[in-house]
Amino acid sequence: MPDDAQNALLLEGTAPMIECLCRLRKAGYVVGASIAGFGDDRGLVDEFQYRLEEMDALEQETNCMPVNVTGMAWGSTSKPYTSTSLQNAIMTTIGVVSSGNWHIEAKRTLNSIVRLSEAFHDKAAKLDKMKKANPKAKLIQEKQASRKAGRELRLARTSFTDQIEAQAKASCRPFCEAVHERLPQELRDIIARHLLTETSVTFLSSKDGKISIVNGLSTLRHAFEEEYTGIGLHMDIISELLKQDARFDFRARHELLGKVFKHYAADERGGLDLACKMRRLSLVVTEHHLEDREIVLARLEELCRLSKGAKIFIIIETGHGTKAQTVRQVRRVLRAFFELLQRLHNLSLHIHIVVDPAYFASRVKNDSDDTFSVVHEGPWRYVMTPKNATFTVKGFEERLKHLFGTYGEHWSSRIPLQVG
Repeated sequence: MPDDAQNALLLEGTAPMIECLCRLRKAGYVVGASIAGFGDDRGLVDEFQYRLEEMDALEQETNCMPVNVTGMAWGSTSKPYTSTSLQNAIMTTIGVVSSGNWHIEAKRTLNSIVRLSEAFHDKAAKLDKMKKANPKAKLIQEKQASRKAGRELRLARTSFTDQIEAQAKASCRPFCEAVHERLPQELRDIIARHLLTETSVTFLSSKDGKISIVNGLSTLRHAFEEEYTGIGLHMDIISELLKQDARFDFRARHELLGKVFKHYAADERGGLDLACKMRRLSLVVTEHHLEDREIVLARLEELCRLSKGAKIFIIIETGHGTKAQTVRQVRRVLRAFFELLQRLHNLSLHIHIVVDPAYFASRVKNDSDDTFSVVHEGPWRYVMTPKNATFTVKGFEERLKHLFGTYGEHWSSRIPLQVG
């Protein structure tokens, strides 16, 4: 339903706001908000109330200072809030106010979607009926009309999503910027630690070239995007990831290496030399990359910027072939990139060759509305390093064959098994 879609997007957009308030309370601050009615925003209310009740339970054990939550009961007959009332009530605590005019435009777009959807289905049904009546008819005009109605419907749905996301950004960013401006670093560190639930982060790039991150299998997406949090809070999160020795995963998006390093080196982000600071980095290479090896090698040159002692996980994905096919693909990839691996090794970077690790489906979607695979944090089955294998293509190949034998008939499983 459209209302469910609104609340879901708004809830995700205001997630950093809710989490910030809850962490402030746990740190011993009194957080006040007047809550009453809330109309159609029950999902947002439930989330905020749940987090506050969770903190109440913690108080009994930690003797934290209480949160002042005043207002009427859920069944109050007073005038309910508009769909932006919860955000406004929370943001008033720190002096941030959001406009509610967006709701009028969103409602208009929803009404337009209903009309366009009906028109599209009517035209599609009419075209289908005409095809059945005369299978040989070309029906050019009818097909064009149906395609036009479909395009108009898709544009309207995109417009609606853009309106909801714009409102979420307008509600969340001023709050997060105020948090970054007014709170001491110690409290901002608490907020960043609470938002991060895993020690790996995956880089994404939108169609317009904007860089964003996803924290492992976390359900949060917008909490890590500058457009929602502002640069300050986002950089606090990046700093916390560096403190946690997080693994920065570029997957097979090798072109992002240089883009990401340049992105964070910008003056407005404090000129952060991310390549120098990160201690763990992973990327995927496959046999298919050999077709454009010159381009891939040029992009992987960015790895030479990492500091001495950093770990680089080269993940070789082979698919689901036989042992012989897997060994052959690994050998081909290593031969193509071994000169670069040798230089990285000579720079005192720790090379880890990982073959066919386990993956999990992300719990968020990228800008193309698709899910993507997240590499499991480990341990992995097939890992070859200069410490457990001779640093040659042949040495890594022999180590892989040895590990195949260790796992016996279960060699093709990607989930590690305890041996012995």
